[in-house]
Amino acid sequence: MHLPTKQKVLSHINTSHLHLSTSLCDICGKSFFKESSLRLHYLTHTDSKPYTCQVCSKSFKLQSTLRTHMDTHDDEKKFICEECGKIFKKKSTLIDHKKYHDGDFSFQCDICLKKFVSRSVLNTHKKCHTYSGHELTCDTK
Repeated sequence: MHLPTKQKVLSHINTSHLHLSTSLCDICGKSFFKESSLRLHYLTHTDSKPYTCQVCSKSFKLQSTLRTHMDTHDDEKKFICEECGKIFKKKSTLIDHKKYHDGDFSFQCDICLKKFVSRSVLNTHKKCHTYSGHELTCDTK
């Protein structure tokens, strides 16, 4: 379904989608299906970064992000792409990179149908389809 104007989009969201969400951010109005997702979202509205890397002193909002970051300091782990020679610090990054060589674009945007090699790249892309946190197009009939 193509929605031609921002006013129509907001009207559509209010009438067709807002009832689906159970948790609403009282700061920005973004809605979530899970209360736990809302709690994590609230961290985006604060400057608090309580998890600090002991190697480089960089701070993070989430402990899981710090754990992922720690892999960047392990110089012994070098993951090399056999096809192009590019070097990666994390195996998961190499795996995603190899998908470009293999043509494995298995994550598809449900809005514009473009395909991507990983969910994180897809999620970054999907931000271009939003207006004030709401999608501009919809597959609801």
